[in-house]
This record gives sequence, C-alpha cells and structure tokens, in this order.
Amino acid sequence: MSIEEDNVESLSRKDTAHKLPLLWVVLFVGLIAWGVYYFFAYTPAFSGWTQDKEIEESLDKLNLN
Repeated sequence: MSIEEDNVESLSRKDTAHKLPLLWVVLFVGLIAWGVYYFFAYTPAFSGWTQDKEIEESLDKLNLN
C-alpha cells in the first residue's frame, strides 16, 4: 500500500464541513411549502375542480344549458 491511501482523512471533502447559507435554507423550505400548497390547491382530487363542472358553470352564466 502506498502512503497516500493510508491517510483516509485527506480523502474526505472539506466543502461539506460548512453550513449552508441561511437564504438557501429559507428558499428550500419555502419551495417545499409552496409545492405542498400548489399540490393541494390545484389537484382535482382535493380541490374538487373538474373540467365538466367548469363548462356547466360557464354555460349556466350564459343561460345556454
């Protein structure tokens, strides 16, 4: 074995020893929260929106139904 392979500590990355900037953490948490909101607000299973209901409502407004 060579001497270079025996020193395991030198193989670890020093970049991961630092904390993330606070703005990145806030941005990440905010995007996760927005994604959860968007999923529940715009998924038909949770919001109750359907294209058929939308068409019926628009036709009722125009009195064509």
